[in-house]
Amino acid sequence: MKTFLTKEFHPAILHYSIGRLARIYLLTKDQTTKDLAIELSQKALEHIAHEPVENEHPTKAYLRNTALYTLSLFDHHQTKQFVLEKFSQFALDTHSLHPDLRGSIFALAVWSDDSHYDTVLTYYRNSDIQEEKAKYLHALGNTKNKKLLSDTLDYCLSPEVRFTHIFYVLSAVCRNPYGTELTLDWLFANWETVLITSKGIAHMILRRILQMVIPVCGIGREEEVEQFMKKYQTKSLEKTFEQIWEELQINSKFVKHNQ
Repeated sequence: MKTFLTKEFHPAILHYSIGRLARIYLLTKDQTTKDLAIELSQKALEHIAHEPVENEHPTKAYLRNTALYTLSLFDHHQTKQFVLEKFSQFALDTHSLHPDLRGSIFALAVWSDDSHYDTVLTYYRNSDIQEEKAKYLHALGNTKNKKLLSDTLDYCLSPEVRFTHIFYVLSAVCRNPYGTELTLDWLFANWETVLITSKGIAHMILRRILQMVIPVCGIGREEEVEQFMKKYQTKSLEKTFEQIWEELQINSKFVKHNQ
Protein backbone atom coordinates (compact mmCIF):
# COMPACT_ATOMS: atom_id res chain seq x y z
CA MET A 1 0.00 0.00 0.00
CA LYS A 2 2.84 2.37 0.82
CA THR A 3 4.42 1.69 -2.55
CA PHE A 4 1.34 2.19 -4.70
CA LEU A 5 -0.99 4.52 -2.79
CA THR A 6 1.10 7.41 -1.49
CA LYS A 7 0.68 9.13 -4.87
CA GLU A 8 -2.99 8.24 -5.23
CA PHE A 9 -5.52 11.09 -5.37
CA HIS A 10 -8.80 9.41 -6.32
CA PRO A 11 -11.21 10.00 -3.39
CA ALA A 12 -12.88 6.57 -3.60
CA ILE A 13 -9.54 4.72 -3.52
CA LEU A 14 -8.17 6.84 -0.66
CA HIS A 15 -11.42 6.43 1.27
CA TYR A 16 -11.27 2.65 0.96
CA SER A 17 -7.54 2.48 1.73
CA ILE A 18 -7.68 4.67 4.83
CA GLY A 19 -10.71 2.75 6.11
CA ARG A 20 -8.89 -0.58 5.66
CA LEU A 21 -5.77 0.74 7.37
CA ALA A 22 -7.78 2.00 10.35
CA ARG A 23 -9.48 -1.39 10.63
CA ILE A 24 -6.15 -3.24 10.43
CA TYR A 25 -4.71 -0.99 13.12
CA LEU A 26 -7.67 -1.63 15.41
CA LEU A 27 -6.99 -5.36 15.04
CA THR A 28 -3.19 -5.38 15.30
CA LYS A 29 -2.09 -2.03 16.84
CA ASP A 30 0.72 -2.05 14.25
CA GLN A 31 2.85 1.12 14.15
CA THR A 32 3.56 0.93 10.39
CA THR A 33 -0.16 0.72 9.66
CA LYS A 34 -0.81 3.69 11.96
CA ASP A 35 1.87 5.82 10.29
CA LEU A 36 0.55 5.10 6.78
CA ALA A 37 -3.06 5.76 7.85
CA ILE A 38 -2.02 9.15 9.23
CA GLU A 39 0.00 9.97 6.11
CA LEU A 40 -2.85 9.16 3.72
CA SER A 41 -5.43 10.93 5.90
CA GLN A 42 -3.39 14.13 6.06
CA LYS A 43 -2.81 13.96 2.31
CA ALA A 44 -6.55 13.49 1.73
CA LEU A 45 -7.48 16.55 3.79
CA GLU A 46 -4.84 18.64 2.03
CA HIS A 47 -6.38 17.62 -1.27
CA ILE A 48 -10.10 18.05 -0.48
CA ALA A 49 -9.96 20.45 2.54
CA HIS A 50 -11.53 20.00 5.97
CA GLU A 51 -14.92 21.42 5.05
CA PRO A 52 -17.33 20.65 2.19
CA VAL A 53 -17.55 22.94 -0.80
CA GLU A 54 -20.55 23.53 -3.03
CA ASN A 55 -21.39 20.79 -5.54
CA GLU A 56 -18.50 18.53 -4.55
CA HIS A 57 -18.66 14.84 -5.44
CA PRO A 58 -20.13 12.59 -2.69
CA THR A 59 -16.94 10.49 -2.60
CA LYS A 60 -15.10 13.52 -1.22
CA ALA A 61 -17.53 13.70 1.70
CA TYR A 62 -16.92 10.03 2.50
CA LEU A 63 -13.16 10.53 2.26
CA ARG A 64 -13.22 13.63 4.46
CA ASN A 65 -15.16 11.88 7.23
CA THR A 66 -12.93 8.81 7.09
CA ALA A 67 -9.77 10.92 7.22
CA LEU A 68 -11.07 12.98 10.15
CA TYR A 69 -12.10 9.83 12.03
CA THR A 70 -8.71 8.19 11.45
CA LEU A 71 -6.68 11.20 12.52
CA SER A 72 -8.86 11.61 15.61
CA LEU A 73 -8.40 7.93 16.44
CA PHE A 74 -4.70 8.69 16.76
CA ASP A 75 -5.36 11.92 18.70
CA HIS A 76 -3.95 14.14 15.97
CA HIS A 77 -3.67 17.60 17.57
CA GLN A 78 -4.73 19.80 14.64
CA THR A 79 -7.71 17.57 13.88
CA LYS A 80 -8.79 17.68 17.51
CA GLN A 81 -8.65 21.48 17.45
CA PHE A 82 -10.73 21.60 14.25
CA VAL A 83 -13.36 19.23 15.68
CA LEU A 84 -13.74 21.05 18.98
CA GLU A 85 -13.93 24.43 17.25
CA LYS A 86 -16.70 23.23 14.91
CA PHE A 87 -18.57 21.63 17.80
CA SER A 88 -18.40 24.84 19.84
CA GLN A 89 -19.72 26.82 16.87
CA PHE A 90 -22.59 24.36 16.48
CA ALA A 91 -23.54 24.88 20.14
CA LEU A 92 -23.96 28.58 19.38
CA ASP A 93 -25.52 28.21 15.94
CA THR A 94 -26.86 24.85 14.72
CA HIS A 95 -26.79 26.11 11.14
CA SER A 96 -23.03 26.67 11.24
CA LEU A 97 -22.19 22.99 10.73
CA HIS A 98 -22.56 21.44 7.28
CA PRO A 99 -24.87 18.36 7.30
CA ASP A 100 -22.13 16.20 5.75
CA LEU A 101 -19.85 16.97 8.71
CA ARG A 102 -22.31 16.62 11.57
CA GLY A 103 -21.98 12.91 12.23
CA SER A 104 -18.19 13.08 12.32
CA ILE A 105 -17.99 16.25 14.41
CA PHE A 106 -20.45 14.94 17.01
CA ALA A 107 -18.61 11.62 17.30
CA LEU A 108 -15.13 13.10 17.37
CA ALA A 109 -16.10 15.78 19.88
CA VAL A 110 -17.18 13.02 22.27
CA TRP A 111 -13.97 11.11 21.52
CA SER A 112 -11.87 14.21 22.23
CA ASP A 113 -13.59 15.26 25.45
CA ASP A 114 -15.92 13.26 27.75
CA SER A 115 -17.66 16.45 28.81
CA HIS A 116 -19.41 16.53 25.42
CA TYR A 117 -21.14 13.21 26.06
CA ASP A 118 -24.00 14.68 28.09
CA THR A 119 -24.35 17.52 25.58
CA VAL A 120 -24.79 15.09 22.68
CA LEU A 121 -27.19 12.96 24.73
CA THR A 122 -29.29 16.08 25.35
CA TYR A 123 -29.24 16.87 21.63
CA TYR A 124 -30.46 13.33 20.97
CA ARG A 125 -33.35 13.61 23.41
CA ASN A 126 -34.41 17.02 22.11
CA SER A 127 -34.29 16.18 18.40
CA ASP A 128 -37.33 15.04 16.43
CA ILE A 129 -35.37 14.32 13.24
CA GLN A 130 -34.55 10.62 13.00
CA GLU A 131 -31.51 11.15 10.80
CA GLU A 132 -30.04 13.53 13.36
CA LYS A 133 -30.92 11.21 16.24
CA ALA A 134 -29.01 8.41 14.49
CA LYS A 135 -25.90 10.64 14.30
CA TYR A 136 -26.15 11.52 17.99
CA LEU A 137 -26.55 7.86 18.96
CA HIS A 138 -23.49 6.90 16.94
CA ALA A 139 -21.54 9.73 18.57
CA LEU A 140 -22.32 8.42 22.07
CA GLY A 141 -20.46 5.23 21.24
CA ASN A 142 -17.22 7.12 20.63
CA THR A 143 -16.29 8.07 24.17
CA LYS A 144 -13.06 6.71 25.68
CA ASN A 145 -14.78 6.41 29.06
CA LYS A 146 -15.67 2.73 29.65
CA LYS A 147 -18.39 3.58 32.17
CA LEU A 148 -20.08 5.84 29.63
CA LEU A 149 -19.66 3.19 26.94
CA SER A 150 -21.38 0.66 29.17
CA ASP A 151 -24.18 3.16 29.83
CA THR A 152 -24.51 3.76 26.08
CA LEU A 153 -24.85 0.05 25.34
CA ASP A 154 -27.59 -0.29 27.96
CA TYR A 155 -29.26 2.89 26.71
CA CYS A 156 -29.75 1.46 23.22
CA LEU A 157 -32.23 -1.05 24.67
CA SER A 158 -34.16 1.62 26.55
CA PRO A 159 -37.60 2.89 25.45
CA GLU A 160 -35.92 6.13 24.31
CA VAL A 161 -34.17 4.34 21.42
CA ARG A 162 -35.89 2.74 18.45
CA PHE A 163 -34.91 -0.89 18.03
CA THR A 164 -34.07 -0.17 14.41
CA HIS A 165 -31.42 2.29 15.63
CA ILE A 166 -29.58 -0.13 17.89
CA PHE A 167 -26.85 -0.80 15.34
CA TYR A 168 -25.83 2.88 15.30
CA VAL A 169 -24.61 2.43 18.86
CA LEU A 170 -23.07 -1.00 18.31
CA SER A 171 -21.26 0.01 15.11
CA ALA A 172 -19.52 2.79 17.04
CA VAL A 173 -18.70 0.90 20.24
CA CYS A 174 -17.45 -2.28 18.58
CA ARG A 175 -14.82 -0.37 16.59
CA ASN A 176 -13.92 1.81 19.56
CA PRO A 177 -10.60 0.50 20.97
CA TYR A 178 -11.98 1.10 24.47
CA GLY A 179 -15.21 -0.79 23.81
CA THR A 180 -14.22 -4.12 22.24
CA GLU A 181 -14.56 -6.32 25.33
CA LEU A 182 -17.53 -4.36 26.63
CA THR A 183 -19.46 -4.89 23.40
CA LEU A 184 -18.99 -8.66 23.37
CA ASP A 185 -19.85 -8.93 27.08
CA TRP A 186 -22.96 -6.85 26.47
CA LEU A 187 -24.00 -9.02 23.52
CA PHE A 188 -23.63 -12.22 25.54
CA ALA A 189 -25.59 -10.76 28.47
CA ASN A 190 -28.36 -9.11 26.44
CA TRP A 191 -28.91 -11.29 23.37
CA GLU A 192 -32.09 -12.83 24.77
CA THR A 193 -33.45 -9.33 25.43
CA VAL A 194 -32.48 -8.32 21.90
CA LEU A 195 -34.31 -11.35 20.50
CA ILE A 196 -37.43 -10.56 22.53
CA THR A 197 -37.33 -6.89 21.53
CA SER A 198 -37.00 -7.85 17.86
CA LYS A 199 -40.27 -9.83 18.22
CA GLY A 200 -38.91 -12.49 15.90
CA ILE A 201 -39.24 -10.43 12.74
CA ALA A 202 -36.25 -8.10 12.62
CA HIS A 203 -33.83 -10.70 11.25
CA MET A 204 -31.95 -8.18 9.11
CA ILE A 205 -31.11 -6.10 12.20
CA LEU A 206 -30.11 -9.20 14.17
CA ARG A 207 -27.78 -10.24 11.35
CA ARG A 208 -26.20 -6.79 11.20
CA ILE A 209 -25.60 -6.80 14.94
CA LEU A 210 -23.88 -10.18 14.81
CA GLN A 211 -21.85 -9.23 11.72
CA MET A 212 -20.61 -6.02 13.35
CA VAL A 213 -19.71 -7.43 16.75
CA ILE A 214 -18.54 -11.04 16.55
CA PRO A 215 -15.78 -10.94 13.86
CA VAL A 216 -13.92 -8.11 15.62
CA CYS A 217 -14.83 -8.26 19.29
CA GLY A 218 -14.62 -12.06 19.41
CA ILE A 219 -10.88 -12.19 18.63
CA GLY A 220 -9.15 -14.06 21.47
CA ARG A 221 -12.49 -15.22 22.87
CA GLU A 222 -13.38 -17.85 20.29
CA GLU A 223 -14.48 -20.48 22.82
CA GLU A 224 -17.01 -18.09 24.36
CA VAL A 225 -18.29 -17.16 20.91
CA GLU A 226 -18.66 -20.81 19.96
CA GLN A 227 -20.69 -21.52 23.12
CA PHE A 228 -22.88 -18.49 22.42
CA MET A 229 -23.51 -19.64 18.85
CA LYS A 230 -24.41 -23.18 19.94
CA LYS A 231 -26.88 -21.81 22.47
CA TYR A 232 -28.65 -19.45 20.07
CA GLN A 233 -28.33 -21.29 16.76
CA THR A 234 -31.60 -21.02 14.82
CA LYS A 235 -32.57 -21.73 11.24
CA SER A 236 -33.23 -18.06 10.55
CA LEU A 237 -29.68 -17.13 11.62
CA GLU A 238 -27.84 -20.34 10.75
CA LYS A 239 -26.12 -18.94 7.66
CA THR A 240 -25.19 -15.74 9.52
CA PHE A 241 -23.57 -17.73 12.32
CA GLU A 242 -21.55 -19.70 9.76
CA GLN A 243 -20.36 -16.52 8.07
CA ILE A 244 -19.39 -14.64 11.22
CA TRP A 245 -17.58 -17.69 12.61
CA GLU A 246 -15.54 -17.97 9.41
CA GLU A 247 -14.76 -14.25 9.45
CA LEU A 248 -13.76 -14.41 13.13
CA GLN A 249 -11.34 -17.25 12.41
CA ILE A 250 -9.79 -15.30 9.54
CA ASN A 251 -9.37 -12.19 11.72
CA SER A 252 -7.96 -14.21 14.61
CA LYS A 253 -5.36 -15.86 12.38
CA PHE A 254 -4.50 -12.48 10.87
CA VAL A 255 -3.96 -10.91 14.30
CA LYS A 256 -1.92 -13.88 15.55
CA HIS A 257 0.26 -13.80 12.43
CA ASN A 258 0.91 -10.06 12.75
CA GLN A 259 1.53 -9.80 16.49
